Amino acid sequence: MDGGEPLGMFGVMLHRRNFLRSLAAASGITAFVGCSSTVVTDKNSHKKILRPALVGSDWEIAPAPDLRRFGLDHGGGVLGHGANEPNDHTIFQDDGGLWHLWAAVRNTTVGRVLVHWTSDVLEKRGWQLADDIIRADKGAGESLVEWHGEEFIQSPIVVRHDGRYYLFYGGYDTGVDARGVPTDDYGKAEKQLSLMTSVDGIQWERHCGLNGWSRVFVGPGAVRDPCIIKIGDLWHCYYCGHEGGDAERAGIYMRTSRDLLQWSGWSCVHRTKEVNPRTGKPIKPESPFVTVKNGLYYLFRSHGREDGTYVFCSANPCNFDKDGESANEVAFLHGVTAPELVIDPQGIEWISNIRPVDQPGFYGIRLSRLEWVDTGREL
Repeated sequence: MDGGEPLGMFGVMLHRRNFLRSLAAASGITAFVGCSSTVVTDKNSHKKILRPALVGSDWEIAPAPDLRRFGLDHGGGVLGHGANEPNDHTIFQDDGGLWHLWAAVRNTTVGRVLVHWTSDVLEKRGWQLADDIIRADKGAGESLVEWHGEEFIQSPIVVRHDGRYYLFYGGYDTGVDARGVPTDDYGKAEKQLSLMTSVDGIQWERHCGLNGWSRVFVGPGAVRDPCIIKIGDLWHCYYCGHEGGDAERAGIYMRTSRDLLQWSGWSCVHRTKEVNPRTGKPIKPESPFVTVKNGLYYLFRSHGREDGTYVFCSANPCNFDKDGESANEVAFLHGVTAPELVIDPQGIEWISNIRPVDQPGFYGIRLSRLEWVDTGREL
């Protein structure tokens, strides 16, 4: 069902050895803020619906990285799927003008790690591989249950708030299920959103919360691919998850916060009714990205089969067809997977992508221009 999980239960997940102590420790967690404080509806106003369109060809800015300098072999991976594939990522510019790209790289010899590139120019080809990576830290409560021996840390997103940089990422398994019961079952264990902060966007320090852990919230389900934007006076975090320990009950979920540390309970904002013809199971939405244009909200989300991204338009940032309808679908970007939108200091908009259309087996982060086109419709 929609709505936040019980706050006491969240306490159990944070400290599974002692329910009562955890309940007291979690009592300061913010109650569900909801959407009414961020949405003002004027029934007499109508806004133009736009659609995003790619401009020209894309080009590679971050290829599959050679990580041997970090003690990771170049190729093979834990499961032997290939070499060091960049996936979900974030792009931002620091106060000194330097551009940064952090990406989750999978199929390394230890699992999934966060890798860093830099460039003095956003649209430059072949960014510089930086001298730092980030791996999961079990001491910070991350990746407590491994998948086929892989450590997991993934899906970074960076935002600025009160003069600091906040790097959120999937810290993955918490070691407990949705009821707070310890489990070694990777599929049943609840996942988490973790946090690092920085004063300069270069040197990062893990958030130290309850038990010294880096997490800021848990569940429901996967907690991956976060997108965080500020709407009014609230930060909104959109991410992929699933309910009741059932991966087939997948959707895109949202929480809100005033300070990026204390987060509301969750609500579902989007589901898909599409079915994978090969498996007969619902296609899981992936990699949400939300942006605002002319007072309307646009949700980009990948298809689940990695061959394109759907774009939905809504007047309400808390509802992008959560019942699986497609009335507000405005575009399908063929070949675009796990996109991020970036606006440079000149106001030019760009969109990133992890694969080119004509090379379906290739992984590398690419960039292209983006423009918005009037559809002739209103909402």
